[in-house]
Amino acid sequence: MKYTPFFAIVLSAIIAISPIQTAYSQYSSVKTFFSGELQSVAKKITGDPSTWPMVIAEAHRYESSNQFYLSTTAYSRLLRFAEQHKKVQAAREKMNELIKTGAVLFAELELKDAKTGLSNYHLALQKGAYDDALANGKNFVQQVSDVESTLNRNRLEAISAKLEEKIGKVHKREGLLGSWLMASEGDFFEESDGVKTYDNSSATLAFVDGSYVFVEAASTAIVRKARLDKLNQAVKTDISLINGNLLAKLSRKAQDAGGFHLSTQSSDIVVQSGKFWASSVQSGSRISNYDGLLKVRAGRVEISLKKNEGTVVLKGKPPLPPVELLPAPRLKWAGLDTVYFGSNFLIEWNPLQNTETYQIEISDTRNFGRVIRRYNTPKLSYEVRNLTDAMLFIRIHGLDRYGLRGIDSQTYRLLRSPDTEPPYLRLTSHRIQNGVIYTLKNEIQIEGETESGAALYHEGKTVAVDQNGRFSLALPIAREKQMLALEAKDQAGNRQNLTLEVVKFNLERIGTIRTNATLRQNTLFVSNMPLQIYGKAYPYQKIMISYGKSDYEVNSDADGNWAIAIQDYEQAGLTISILSPDDGVPVTIKSFSVKKT
Repeated sequence: MKYTPFFAIVLSAIIAISPIQTAYSQYSSVKTFFSGELQSVAKKITGDPSTWPMVIAEAHRYESSNQFYLSTTAYSRLLRFAEQHKKVQAAREKMNELIKTGAVLFAELELKDAKTGLSNYHLALQKGAYDDALANGKNFVQQVSDVESTLNRNRLEAISAKLEEKIGKVHKREGLLGSWLMASEGDFFEESDGVKTYDNSSATLAFVDGSYVFVEAASTAIVRKARLDKLNQAVKTDISLINGNLLAKLSRKAQDAGGFHLSTQSSDIVVQSGKFWASSVQSGSRISNYDGLLKVRAGRVEISLKKNEGTVVLKGKPPLPPVELLPAPRLKWAGLDTVYFGSNFLIEWNPLQNTETYQIEISDTRNFGRVIRRYNTPKLSYEVRNLTDAMLFIRIHGLDRYGLRGIDSQTYRLLRSPDTEPPYLRLTSHRIQNGVIYTLKNEIQIEGETESGAALYHEGKTVAVDQNGRFSLALPIAREKQMLALEAKDQAGNRQNLTLEVVKFNLERIGTIRTNATLRQNTLFVSNMPLQIYGKAYPYQKIMISYGKSDYEVNSDADGNWAIAIQDYEQAGLTISILSPDDGVPVTIKSFSVKKT
């Protein structure tokens, strides 16, 4: 069989890269951008919007405008990364081609290393780790070359099927008379070998032609026959589903050859389909077809299932006429990707008519080779808890009243944000001086704002925050001095604390004044100007002085002291007003007459 030389693909990817001069001509269009433009900027620079974590890692953020800036140095680094990323994409496509032609079986260790290398590259990309991404990308390209070399060297060895992935407890039985023993990833399955899963476990069988059979939870299947035609590399496979469910994805070669056969307790199925699902229980079987053609026989009756059709076969009965499968659900996301923070995420989708229940599948691979979580619910939402992965894939399908599995939704990608910045938290309702709020009131209304989507707590109780991050709470003032402690927590678990002291004015402690004049019966007798006045108030309090035709404003210092020197004499009235910190209304007023001696 002929293969496209791997390095030829890499070379073509390199040639396809625009010259550096051309790339720099677009620098002005990506020099500054807002967060909402992040993916489009990533696509302009690297050709792939999913590389946004690397762009944001190289960019400088201006918090005041929430804009990002790329220096010429950062842009040059990103261009270098873009070259490497294109090589990685070409190598990934080559790896997928090698998998379809037997690398799963004939270059097992090399393929495992390559998959690990690709995972390491994606992890470095998601973290924005520039040097690690370049090194891991270069390593992955070489690993794919090693897969190709090993595959070409070993491809004459005929192996039937391999347990490529398993989740939870999976057992294997060798031959018809063997015992059920614990199975391990990498175990080979030959004719008459069986695989058994249990609650919350699953197994993936990989065949030499690139086909996969996903054995779902609480299921038992037997590989009745698996033969390789070495002349044309065609595989004839016969699987018996004893009980439970399986989902099969056939390669194009297997689909065209029509050599895949499935039997259940109540039906026989000849497969010319790229993807189908089957379920077998004591009372009968259910079959859903998603691509190509399935021929379902029970007794002497045979029906054909076209794309997106299904049937039910009751034990001892002919197949029911084909019915249309439920359409694909749609998540309530603006696109196919979204970001989650923390460890929990609420998945919501649009309703489908005639749906009895919905099934959510979560995988760490785009092709759902490993369904790490599966949930069933009759509702239109489900909160997934305890998520830790940097990147996950989600799909949903419905089950109708017959129990037929509907069409899968699009594959959605869920990315965990590497957010480590605490949410901002500030008050907008009061003037704060050295961490203190001063007031005359018995209760004040605290207003402020925090990051949208953050949770806010006061004394362990939740404070309501609107969609823009604004909040308000009433704070009773029970004593002269007390503490106000607020905590904001964003969806990534980052916390921000704001602790302030609240001081209630005692008017009996303020208003004392001294002057360099003589005070007799509310009249100040001045011998020489300037007239110097000293007073006592609370810290940072505003004092208004009105003398004749002039008005003055002073503020007390951190100890509450204030002073003023009036230069020009007028025989007029002098009024001193100490203003409220709450609303600026005078709370203490003293009036005098001023005369010269």
